[in-house]
Amino acid sequence: MELKNFNTTDGRIDVFEKIVLEQFSFLEINYQFKPPIIQRWEDHQGSAIKYTSDKVFVHLSYWTFGSELNSYFGRIGIEDQKNGSDLSFAEIWTLEDLKNEIEVPSYCAYSKENIEVCVQKLGKFLEKYGHTYLTGDEETYNLLYQRRQERDEAGEKISKINDIKKAAAEAWEKEDYGQVVKLYESIQNEITPVESQKLRMAKNRL
Repeated sequence: MELKNFNTTDGRIDVFEKIVLEQFSFLEINYQFKPPIIQRWEDHQGSAIKYTSDKVFVHLSYWTFGSELNSYFGRIGIEDQKNGSDLSFAEIWTLEDLKNEIEVPSYCAYSKENIEVCVQKLGKFLEKYGHTYLTGDEETYNLLYQRRQERDEAGEKISKINDIKKAAAEAWEKEDYGQVVKLYESIQNEITPVESQKLRMAKNRL
């Protein structure tokens, strides 16, 4: 694909597009992805490149404001399911348990040289570890979305517990011991030894 020069002040967008097309050409060669679609936003100094096959899409974008390099993928046709939205490359890193082998593939790219290095790393990462994801294997995607749902639910639970603990601490300061008991007992299996002591003291002061 021939690229027209994109009018940026420092050429970072041009480098991003050139290196993506070089490093992700394996998608077309090995996985029968269609030629990529490039969308440019000259006013916002950004560019997005999207590859699609019959089952999978791969999307990369770069914005000079904030030097933000984004990369994600997904299985076409299940985006409307619960937790079925875009998946970051980092989710492959998590599912494949690569924390002891390679750094998480998430980057900020502040210079042309840095963009080149980061995009090369992303391309090599996806080429090496992404086979089952790029073929659109349904079981693999179901597992990815299941793990995402479990993480979301765990995060919501932690957030709720923290809110209750904060409210209990505020009630303790106000000497509202009935509320302290009510709140701590609602999360009794999650409280610390110090909070357990406060719970006992609050009961004694009712």
